[in-house]
Amino acid sequence: MLLRRTGCPPARSYVAEFTDNLLRVFADLMDRERSTGRRAKLVLEPEPCCFLGTNAETVEYFNTHVCSAVAYRRVAELTGQPLSEFSGACAGGGAHGPGGDAGDRG
Repeated sequence: MLLRRTGCPPARSYVAEFTDNLLRVFADLMDRERSTGRRAKLVLEPEPCCFLGTNAETVEYFNTHVCSAVAYRRVAELTGQPLSEFSGACAGGGAHGPGGDAGDRG
């Protein structure tokens, strides 16, 4: 369970806004890659006493909110790309999400 310093889970609205902002960043990075041919990666690091304070919280967050059909649909909507582009974006047990390491072309 995601906890903040208070020991209480963050409000659903905070998690939803955080997730949508993160998906917007993913979409922007994907658009930039399409227009420039260059890939930039977003790296998130857990920070104690913050929303994603531990590795376990970060993995749980990605598995629940980013590696989901809802998130894939949102990124498809933001980028104008077909949903099939995101199928398996989190495959392999990694918490990479759309625009992450999964599907790298080497």
